Amino acid sequence: MYLCNTQLHNGENMITEILFQIAIASASIMAAAILLATTKKDVPMTRKEVNLFYALHKKASNGCSHKMQPVTMKTGEFAGFQCECGYRYVQKRPLFSHAAKAPLETINGYDLAAYAGHVPTSAKS
Repeated sequence: MYLCNTQLHNGENMITEILFQIAIASASIMAAAILLATTKKDVPMTRKEVNLFYALHKKASNGCSHKMQPVTMKTGEFAGFQCECGYRYVQKRPLFSHAAKAPLETINGYDLAAYAGHVPTSAKS
C-alpha cells in the first residue's frame, strides 16, 4: 500500500489538532460557567431591612456611630447602607440561584426583629 506523508493526511497531526480544539472548547465553556456562577447583582431591600442590618452592625461594632446613609439603586430602591465608621453593606445575590432565599424575619431560629429592637425573644411572650 502507498503511504501519504503530507501534513494534511498525517494521522498524528490531525488527532492532535482535534484534541487541541476540544480542549479549547471545553476550557471556554468552563470559564463561561464559572463567570455566570460568580456574577452577582444588587438586590433591593426595604427600609425595614436596611434599619435591621444597620442595627445588627451597630450592635456588633459596639455602637460605632449614630448615623447611616442608605445606599440606593438607580431605580431609587434601597440596596444597603453606609455607616459613619466607613462600613458599607450592599445586599447582593448570585445572578443564577436555584436555592430558595430564607425569610428575613428568622435566620437559624433567631428572631431578627426582636434582636434589632433589643428585646430578647424569651421576654416577648
